[in-house]
Amino acid sequence: MFLRDKTWEAFDEKFCSTSTTTIAPPGSVKSYGLTVGDFLIAARNESDLAHKTFDDYARCLRFIVSELKAMTKPRSRHDYRNGGRKAWAASVDAMPLQELTADKIRAWKRAYVARAGHDELARRRFTVSCNSYLRRARALFSKSKVIDKLRSVKLPPVLPFDGVELERRTDTKFYGCGVDAFANR
Repeated sequence: MFLRDKTWEAFDEKFCSTSTTTIAPPGSVKSYGLTVGDFLIAARNESDLAHKTFDDYARCLRFIVSELKAMTKPRSRHDYRNGGRKAWAASVDAMPLQELTADKIRAWKRAYVARAGHDELARRRFTVSCNSYLRRARALFSKSKVIDKLRSVKLPPVLPFDGVELERRTDTKFYGCGVDAFANR
């Protein structure tokens, strides 16, 4: 009834909130001041990724960005019922995408693995986790599944994960763990 009496603009203003799944109007391309949140909105709406897969990838990207910003990690970021998670995600999403550089990601990778200290087993765990975060976050910048599909945003010429290699893992087979199997017969 409201739409019959009013215009589409009035309808959108009254009933459509600015949520994270808002679709940009056709023909408008945002290139200046692109934030992580703007990229995630565009990628969710325009890419070929399933929403469940996208949510997992976005969670990993947000984790890396929050660590890069050296944000304090309040327990409320896990509180989805009272809005703590939305506030944390909004603060992460506000970071400009151009500040997310390959050099910063490499530094994060080294610092993340270094948290394990000298414990070799902990170092393996941290390396596997770091590689998992990097693979999933980097998948958001996949040329065939995401980047070529984006029409509402213009990305910087150098993407954040260009040139970022995965952390080298130690061999997990028996002979790679420091024991010579033939010498111990």
